[in-house]
Amino acid sequence: MSKQKTKQEQVNQQPQDIGKINITNIMLWMMKNAYEQSTIKRVAKELRHLERNSNTSNPEEVKLYIAKKTCSNARKENLIESYAIVIKALGLTWNQPFYERYDKKRKAPKEELIDFIINHARPVMKLKLSLEKDLGTRPIELF
Repeated sequence: MSKQKTKQEQVNQQPQDIGKINITNIMLWMMKNAYEQSTIKRVAKELRHLERNSNTSNPEEVKLYIAKKTCSNARKENLIESYAIVIKALGLTWNQPFYERYDKKRKAPKEELIDFIINHARPVMKLKLSLEKDLGTRPIELF
């Protein structure tokens, strides 16, 4: 009974020291679990970055490094997700921080740029673009 209880406590505990990360083994684990090749490359690159700049054997230090890093929330989210893959590959669980991405506001093109595009288009497209500009419609609404 006590052995089962201690195993359950170890699984539910936060990992304190996971040792040195072997990025090659993590990449192999990702291949076996059908991760996309581009994802594997991105994760390996981010893990090398984390390894150079923080103590990757301690998840709390990784969290602290990412929290203090001056970059966008999207970049922080990618770093956390990459480290979460390591934790998952080792069969551990941890309290993963959450960074929410935010959308950037789109900028409307300047009138001079719109006129330039219209003036350098073919005659049929020039007519369509000038109608869209004057009426303020979307291309789908014209046809």
